[in-house]
Amino acid sequence: MRMMPGRSMSAWFRVTSSMLILASAGLTASADDAPKLRYEWKSGSVFAYDISITADRPDATDQLQGVVTYTVKNVADQQIDVTYTGNLGRKETPKAGQGGPGGRRIGPPGRSGGPRGPMFGSNTPTGLTLQTNEIRLTKTGELVSIKGTSQLPYLLGNLSQLPFESLSEEAKKSWTQESGATITEGGDRSRIPSPRFRDQEDANKKSTAGGEAVRYEIEKRDGQRVTLHRVSSLKSASSDGKTPQFDLALDGKLEFDTERGLTTSSESKGKLNVKVDTLSVEVPLTIKMRLLTEQERVQHEEQQKALREDRVAKAKELQAQQQAKLAAPLTAKERKDIIEALDSGRPGSVISTLMTLTKREPTEEDKEIAKAIQKHINSTNAGIRRTAADAWAKWSSLLVEADDKPKSTSDDKPKGRPR
Repeated sequence: MRMMPGRSMSAWFRVTSSMLILASAGLTASADDAPKLRYEWKSGSVFAYDISITADRPDATDQLQGVVTYTVKNVADQQIDVTYTGNLGRKETPKAGQGGPGGRRIGPPGRSGGPRGPMFGSNTPTGLTLQTNEIRLTKTGELVSIKGTSQLPYLLGNLSQLPFESLSEEAKKSWTQESGATITEGGDRSRIPSPRFRDQEDANKKSTAGGEAVRYEIEKRDGQRVTLHRVSSLKSASSDGKTPQFDLALDGKLEFDTERGLTTSSESKGKLNVKVDTLSVEVPLTIKMRLLTEQERVQHEEQQKALREDRVAKAKELQAQQQAKLAAPLTAKERKDIIEALDSGRPGSVISTLMTLTKREPTEEDKEIAKAIQKHINSTNAGIRRTAADAWAKWSSLLVEADDKPKSTSDDKPKGRPR
């Protein structure tokens, strides 16, 4: 799959570049022999892809799969605006003997298990959570701007950009995209690589010069269907033995529909090699993409709508159950637990209990709870004092009503009828 120059390659690895499209000498063809490939869409059109990625890590097989949808918002002479929505689900299958007791350690000294960090996806990349990206690109697939992120692990860049290739400006049988690149890595180098904290970002940031090359060659044309061979390589140029070195190589084929102006399918295989100090990790990768038929896309949309409606219904049901529970009178055990928590002297327990009481409905049986709340109104702990005031506003009525209620006397007794 294509790694777009200038886009972020992972949550902590970014590639910036200036793109240069070069024609391979002696391999060009006339417009009659080679089609002029373009992304030609109509405003309002919708299309979707089924995408799957398999990474054969040393510790586990990582499978990412899902459907992503694009809606064409605006089409100008040279640029197109599209909205991306979607994400990939994840299934990791651990390998026997890796990371468990007695398993072979493949991480740096002092750590067990497989490679970690955002490049390998141990942190959740944005491409694995539902996202919406606003993308502007040229009709030859060059990225103009992107709002939002959908990062994938393994230096594969934004999920939202995977279906878009760098097409030649002219009708040619083969062409090459070459890019200078700067790979920026941040974080604790005790992992490969490790997440960085916001306040450490600048201190831990390291940059490595590198480059990317993607070569396309048209293999055959069958009417409106064009088959292309695609080979890509992303490498870091570091050789100091300290900065992480990367080598991502992919080889595959894709089919392009000249009438629809879309890639209809693609499959690439390759490897990501990472070297940090004396540790080397090799991750074989397989990336597949298939354009859904209109019927499949509509079915997927209906399934997603049904799932959303089901989630909303369950959320409402859960909320109703919680409201019913809060409105129900406290049981004897609940009263006992609440008073014990309020008398525990543990600030966290006291505050959480007081917050819960602001949502419960007091009854005449709960006067002891009101007294327990009253003890915290003048607490030296500001958090307890604030939450106690909130709870007291609701529960104080139990004690006020008890104090204001007139006491009965002998004169209040009803007198019998005189005989």
